[in-house]
Amino acid sequence: MPIEFWRFLRRLVVILIGLNILFGSLYPISNGLDLNISDKLQHFAAYFLLALALGMSSRPLSRRLLYFILAALFGAGIEIIQPLVGRDMAFADFQVNLLGVGFGGILGIIIRPYFLFYLKTRKA
Repeated sequence: MPIEFWRFLRRLVVILIGLNILFGSLYPISNGLDLNISDKLQHFAAYFLLALALGMSSRPLSRRLLYFILAALFGAGIEIIQPLVGRDMAFADFQVNLLGVGFGGILGIIIRPYFLFYLKTRKA
């Protein structure tokens, strides 16, 4: 498959992860959505995956760093508006979001060249 397809797929994954975070963060808890997983682990995993996908989805490092900052601001914005939908705003959640963005972003930056090398050298 052409590189353009993989680029489109990576961008689609970023959008889907972002929408999943938005829905999961703003869905009222009283409706019974309980995954029996630590709240902080959920925050870390969600933002880790978002930053990992962002780290693999663009070319220049400066653009990826901008995307990581935007992901962190996305997390902050969600925490700020959560009280409007009956959820609690928690600074600890934002801190864990930042950790997820940091670790996911670093891993995305590290593995992107290997992923691209694999795509270019594999047989169709």
